[in-house]
Amino acid sequence: MTAREKKTTLGQHLIAGLREAVAYERGETTGVETRKVLTARFADVDGVPTYSPVRIVRLRESLEISQPVFASVLNVSADTVRSWEQGKRRPDGAAVRLLQIAEEHPTWLAEKVRPRARNARGATG
Repeated sequence: MTAREKKTTLGQHLIAGLREAVAYERGETTGVETRKVLTARFADVDGVPTYSPVRIVRLRESLEISQPVFASVLNVSADTVRSWEQGKRRPDGAAVRLLQIAEEHPTWLAEKVRPRARNARGATG
């Protein structure tokens, strides 16, 4: 048998998946999940949005956090956030995807920030 004949077709994967789903519904499966690695040949990835200075400011303000705190949450410098918001620089690379995640899942991002405990004098730190 050649290497090409050993490859599983998409139809075979679909049939196997449907059989697994039916077995699961019947309570016949052990709950083992099988996944196929998606390669560039068989996968499309959503593009990233463009972030204008206004959009970045709105995102940060919707989270009710300052530029330095927003920078810390995104793991970038406060100067970077300031540059984005002033339009001096545009976010690129992984930062754009991170902004998209922050925008689509603000609760998750907000959970990474918490107020500091008050010190002995009652002032926030």
